[in-house]
Amino acid sequence: MLRPSAKNFLKQVEIAVQMGRSLLVENVGDTLDAALDALLGRQLRRSGGSLCVRIGDVDVEYSSGFNLYLTSKLPNPHYSPEVCSRVCVINFTITPDGLVDQLLCVTVEKERSELEAERQGLILSTTMLQGQLMELELEVLRLLSEATGDVLEDDVLIQTLSQSKVASGEVAAALKQASVTESRINDTRVLSVPPPNFITGFAC
Repeated sequence: MLRPSAKNFLKQVEIAVQMGRSLLVENVGDTLDAALDALLGRQLRRSGGSLCVRIGDVDVEYSSGFNLYLTSKLPNPHYSPEVCSRVCVINFTITPDGLVDQLLCVTVEKERSELEAERQGLILSTTMLQGQLMELELEVLRLLSEATGDVLEDDVLIQTLSQSKVASGEVAAALKQASVTESRINDTRVLSVPPPNFITGFAC
């Protein structure tokens, strides 16, 4: 574990690269040390039968076992496109409500697996219904845009619009019922999970 502010930062990186160790650099800011550019870009070259990489102004022998991990405490860091193209950026940020929901899902899946299965099925069906509703709306817009002459005299168009309206109403009603069912499931999920046991400790 290493911080960019460490006095021997680059030297420690060189040792990790040579020894093929995994290196964790914590508290990284919005910008990265330019001395790491070649390393992040895996700009390796052969020298005397071995792979080397340039770190700062030093050529260091590169071991294939080397791994570099960078972490930041910044809530939403903005890195340059060059940096993003060289590293794999993973955002572990999560809101308290999102964390509670994830923990609740895991707990309910253990305690009431059938309830969680019903919830997942409801999410899937709701998504499909919303997709159908969107398709109907797009179809109506298409028919109206392609209509020629007096719309009120186009029997085929009027019949199609009427059918779309009926189907749209049925989908909207199904979505409303799904919303009621979702509320019931969520209430049941909360009530079905046993309260946690808290242990209070004191340290002197």
